[in-house]
Amino acid sequence: MSCSAVIESIRASKPTADGFDELGKEHTLGSSWNSNKEPLDSSTHLDQLLCEGVPFGLHGYIYPLLCNTPSMKTASKLSYIELCENSGPSDRAIEKDLLRALPDNYFFRKLQDRGVQSLRRVLNSINAHLPHYGYCQGMGMLVGYLLLILEEEDAFWVSVHIISKILPEKYFSEELIGLRVEQKLLRKLVKQKLPRTDEFLNERDVDITLVSINWLVTLFAGVLPPVMVYRVWDVMLYRGFAAIHSMSLFLLRHYEDDLIAMPFSHDGFKFLASLPKRIRKDELFIDFDCIKLKADLLTHYRKKITSKARQAPVKKMIIELKDDDLNPVEQNFTDLSPHLKQAEVVLSIRAAVDAVCRHFDKTLGDFLDYKRDRSRSSVKEIVIRAKVLEDFEDLDSGETRSYTDEIIEICDQSDERYWLGKSDSDGHMRWFPSSILCRVSFKLY
Repeated sequence: MSCSAVIESIRASKPTADGFDELGKEHTLGSSWNSNKEPLDSSTHLDQLLCEGVPFGLHGYIYPLLCNTPSMKTASKLSYIELCENSGPSDRAIEKDLLRALPDNYFFRKLQDRGVQSLRRVLNSINAHLPHYGYCQGMGMLVGYLLLILEEEDAFWVSVHIISKILPEKYFSEELIGLRVEQKLLRKLVKQKLPRTDEFLNERDVDITLVSINWLVTLFAGVLPPVMVYRVWDVMLYRGFAAIHSMSLFLLRHYEDDLIAMPFSHDGFKFLASLPKRIRKDELFIDFDCIKLKADLLTHYRKKITSKARQAPVKKMIIELKDDDLNPVEQNFTDLSPHLKQAEVVLSIRAAVDAVCRHFDKTLGDFLDYKRDRSRSSVKEIVIRAKVLEDFEDLDSGETRSYTDEIIEICDQSDERYWLGKSDSDGHMRWFPSSILCRVSFKLY
């Protein structure tokens, strides 16, 4: 099937009404889609079209073609059904993560739900089909989001293609070697492409990897709104993993001015951690080409980072305890009440840490970092609290939230319409409409 035919079929299938793609409105497919089983040809026009976003109802047709799943099925010795039958008992790690993949989705809330059963079969089949790739919690998010738009078997083959062909080597390994390399690569890209952000991160000593690990391990699933996740994946299936780095750099560049305006280190980290909430509010249009990334250059950097890590000397240190390192203490936790037992355990841990410090002729204080922002020491932090006057529709899930008459702690008032608040009852952070909040008190710390 030619690229021009693909493009015309996609354009002809797009509805005229705004927003219907995201709602999953039924589309009329061109006749060429029903008979085509060939992979999509490379084309600048197709790349541009994918950057605009695949219509929601067409993911089930486009993704298998982009991944060339028909040839994957032919090359496999076992069919998907046979893989399901031969996968054996469900992996313990997979069982633990089944309900964590899409906890807010109706089909993924209970173990007996249809979505969870499909997720279990696909993940165990991947484990059987690609045993040397290992399992990571990010796989559950990847497969879960694919199951929302694809049939179960297609979700399996597309997942296999992403894991084996698109993700870097050892990305989901037990040690997450590939993921750690990509984090270092992203930091290098920030230094090259976003010098102002790089300067801010260095001056404020903000470690971006603490935030970016969640972006990379899930490929933005659960981080961005679902519609934006699929837009990133549309491009990723065509351009490769470079699309994930492009999205990361786009976010940092879009919010660069706000980020570098943060006065203190913890403010910068909080800002980066809250980016998903801000994205949901701002309804961004993703520009994948705002920062050009070449796949061959990324491969070159990736090899350099991996080579450097392999050449780094591994420090091995054998510690022999001295006689006076340990001070044996007779302890009996059996007859203590729970709170006293906890206190005794803490004291025992402290005694063990002190013993390690003595071994190196140090005190515990020598290892603690008491550095704080000096300008912050004399500033009192204001904590604002407010009362919720009525129920409201949640920004993230669209569900009605019942917090009426509850007291929440206001954490962010930068938006006039929605304030970020923390509930006293469940401890969750949510965006509350400012119109239904009434300030009741504030405290100084």
